[in-house]
Amino acid sequence: VDEFMRVERLVRLAGLPRAKLRSAPSASTKSLEEGLRDEKLDFWTAPQSLAILQRRSKRSDRLDDLKVAGFIGEDSNGGLAAREPEKLAESDRDMLAEENKDRALLIGAYQKLRNAGVKGEVLPQEGILSLREAFSQSQRRLDDPGFWQMGPDGSWYKKQP
Repeated sequence: VDEFMRVERLVRLAGLPRAKLRSAPSASTKSLEEGLRDEKLDFWTAPQSLAILQRRSKRSDRLDDLKVAGFIGEDSNGGLAAREPEKLAESDRDMLAEENKDRALLIGAYQKLRNAGVKGEVLPQEGILSLREAFSQSQRRLDDPGFWQMGPDGSWYKKQP
C-alpha cells in the first residue's frame, strides 16, 4: 500500500494545473518521471508504466472535480464508479472508462514485476485481488474527506475526516 500511495501522490501532483500546484502542500515543479526516480520507484519509470501514469496524471484534475461534485467515487476494487451516471457527460464517462482501464493495466504490470522473482510462477488470483485491495486502499486514503467511496457491499458512503 505504501508504494502505491507514494506513486499516486506523484501522479496527482503532476496532474494539478499550475494555479493549484502553487497552493498544494509539498508541491514540486519536477516532472512525474523525475519524482518517481527521486523516490526510487524504478518499476514505475519503465516506458509502459510511465506512459500509463502520465495519462492518469492528465486526467487527475478533472476526475477530482467529478469527485468533489459527488458524481464519481472510489469503488471497492481499485476502480472508479459513477454514482450518478446520468449526470455525467459522455466525455466524462469515457474518461472514467479510460482511467479504470489504466488502473487495471498498472495492477497487471505490477503483478508481472512481483512474479519476475518467482521463477516464472504466476501470481494466483488471490494475489491479484490483494494487489487490487492495496491499490484501492491507497486511493481511498488519498481521497479528501467528503469524497464518496463504495463499500464491499456496493453501498456508498462519504469519507470521514
